Amino acid sequence: MWCISQNKDYENSKGVKNKELFKILVDENKQLGILAYENQRPIGWCSISPRQSLKRLETSRPFKPIDKIPVWSITCLSEG
Repeated sequence: MWCISQNKDYENSKGVKNKELFKILVDENKQLGILAYENQRPIGWCSISPRQSLKRLETSRPFKPIDKIPVWSITCLSEG
């Protein structure tokens, strides 16, 4: 939820509330990322989604868009 939300919204929803909000996005079939599997067991996660859906990136000065071309962004990788 960190990249999906504005900072104040993320901070106000820390913990269980952010998990509930993420579950709602999953239930709505939003493009949030991909899971890596080994022998039908999840072993990794990559958060990848259209940049325009990532409010924090869209409003960040260091990560501001350099052109109008639509791109996807990787914002999290994890294993385990």
